[in-house]
Amino acid sequence: MDRRRLLQTALALPAALAAPRITRAAGTRVLKFVPQSDLTILDPIWTTAFTTRNHAFMVFDTLYGQDASFSAQPQMVAGHTVENDGKLWKLTLRGGLTFHDGMPVLARDCVASLRRWGKRDTFGQALFAVMDDIAAPDDKTIAIRLKQPFPLLPLALGKPGANIPVIMPERLAETDPFKQVTEMVGSGPFRFKADERVSGSRVVYERFDGYQPRPDGTASFTAGPKVAHFDRVEWVVIPDSGTAAAALQAGEVDWWELALHDLVPSLRRDAKLKVSTLDPSGMIGLMRPNHLFPPFDNPEFRRALSAAVVQSDFMTAAAGIDASMWHDQVGVFCPISPFATAAALSGSPDMAAVQRAVKASGYQGEKIVVLGVNDIPIVKALCDVGADLLQRAGLNVDYLAMDAGSMVQRRAKMDSPEQGGWSVFFTYWGGLDMFSPAVEAALRGNGKAGWFGWPTLPKLEQLRQAWLEGFCCILVLPVWLGTSRGMTRQRQAARVRQDQPFKGRQFTAEVILWAVRWYLMFPMSYRDLELMLLDRGVEVDHTTIFRWIQVYAAELEKRIRLHLRMSNGSWRVDETYVKVKGRWTYLYRAVDSRGQTIDFLLSAKRDAEAAKRFFRKALAQPHTVNPRTITVDKNAAYPKATAEMKQDGELWRRSRLRQVKYLNNIVEQDHRNVKRLTRPGLGFGSFWTARRTIAGYEAMAMIRKGQVRNIGGSDIRAQATFIAELFQMAA
Repeated sequence: MDRRRLLQTALALPAALAAPRITRAAGTRVLKFVPQSDLTILDPIWTTAFTTRNHAFMVFDTLYGQDASFSAQPQMVAGHTVENDGKLWKLTLRGGLTFHDGMPVLARDCVASLRRWGKRDTFGQALFAVMDDIAAPDDKTIAIRLKQPFPLLPLALGKPGANIPVIMPERLAETDPFKQVTEMVGSGPFRFKADERVSGSRVVYERFDGYQPRPDGTASFTAGPKVAHFDRVEWVVIPDSGTAAAALQAGEVDWWELALHDLVPSLRRDAKLKVSTLDPSGMIGLMRPNHLFPPFDNPEFRRALSAAVVQSDFMTAAAGIDASMWHDQVGVFCPISPFATAAALSGSPDMAAVQRAVKASGYQGEKIVVLGVNDIPIVKALCDVGADLLQRAGLNVDYLAMDAGSMVQRRAKMDSPEQGGWSVFFTYWGGLDMFSPAVEAALRGNGKAGWFGWPTLPKLEQLRQAWLEGFCCILVLPVWLGTSRGMTRQRQAARVRQDQPFKGRQFTAEVILWAVRWYLMFPMSYRDLELMLLDRGVEVDHTTIFRWIQVYAAELEKRIRLHLRMSNGSWRVDETYVKVKGRWTYLYRAVDSRGQTIDFLLSAKRDAEAAKRFFRKALAQPHTVNPRTITVDKNAAYPKATAEMKQDGELWRRSRLRQVKYLNNIVEQDHRNVKRLTRPGLGFGSFWTARRTIAGYEAMAMIRKGQVRNIGGSDIRAQATFIAELFQMAA
């Protein structure tokens, strides 16, 4: 791995913070890296600490990786097959996998490792809850039998956030998951040099010559070939930020993982340094109470105290007054997640009211043991502000300051605060760790089997399980095709069976998909396409082609949605005109700053209600995020629409509306594709046909822009194969 990919991690919490990383160009084959804290725990299954997770990616490997578009890609596996209606997965290990002790990686090692991981990790617990059996029928095959389909399985086995499903030898994986593994034998690109480790000062890794990177794919996040460009990586532990900055500027170290925000401006001015944010999800701050003991075992007490939390106070302490460096009004999911909302804690400065509510909840003056961290500045800021908040709320606070490693070990104790336990600690979670209910450990209510704090919340568990079952159903059946009794005959004719989309058609699926693809790609009339098919020996009337387009164009647009790359948060929104029944209508369209299509909506009107319908439709798509900026023209409907949606919590409160016409050139240029395709037809005969046809135009445009994961924009053969697979047929 090169230094820009070596430890790219996702850091994120209910207030989110940008995470700058500092690097210097390497002149030797030794990389000196300053981690955010010392490595005190080696076992990535036992803890969720960021430093341990980063260490794990050096030493271990996983069956799957996750690319920059959040898609699972084969890593240790050559591939997999799915049988028995999604209830049997067979994973095949690729060749050349070797542990650092010289032993080959076998399927039984993977089975034992996954079983241990599944007892601690949130996503792993969800997977094993629907699992009948996991076995190794031979040295290269892992067979997983499920009670019900679980299409998220590759994402679970390739999750980049803690706890990572790392593969270790069977003899180590058989260790109780609630006890630490201290012998580090993995199959990753670097060996852990235990003999050179100096606690609180240095951690050393040495390139493993027996590691064979994947022969295919592109290095992206934790997926693709992991090529070690350094013979040796040294972690130099420097708790003081000023000392770390000076060491970087003097060339004594190459990379500082987590720079103090106050120092970033001066580091940016150094021409020899590069300051970059490798992690767009940032970090999300969290106050975690201990639900096992008073007073935090009392829901009324927790509710009373939550009224005092002001997210901006914590973020200002951690990152300064520059609000561009952080977000507040952040809910339980990462801001870039499609599940993110603006529903968040909204604290009050009325501490007298908070004190009365705390007292009314039954608080008896119990000692509140706060685990403070003093060697990571941004965590220390949370701890200091949080301890002050607790004191102002009238609580008896016992603030224990310690290094991050000591805090990580102490928070695992289930003893009472009086017997060496704790009441509350403050930390950060990574963005991908809080991306959805499937991966968020802090959102569990499964008691002592869960993450530190151990809340028992049956209703929360029921909601999470319902989400998992519903989301898996969406992935198994990407298109819901319900109908109403009042549906017209024309709409009934447009229904498609999910399992047999071409049943009852006179022509073969190959002919139909060929015609649909070409009509949606190139400007032509139905009669033009009729002549093209006739030239190839296929005699079909243009009215039949029209019916194919009405059925399969919209169907194609629905089926590609879950395969699209994530768009970014800079939206460029505009309307163009489409003629329907001789009258001009408005086609709302949006692209991101890279020109990737976000969504579209055909509307008879151009007003605030139409704009809100469009924004709601766009926000509901799986590949979009709640925008940080929305660039529009001078249409007065947009300010009204966005203001009302912010008030209702549908848009981020900090989303910025820009009415700057020249910034929208990118979307205006993008309109040309739709205008070019609609011109030969001289307009549409009805809204219904217009919507379905335009959906197909937009779908093909997204495919040809390269928005589909792993499909190039100019690779027309790969595009044809992808579309054929969407409709469950061979290309």
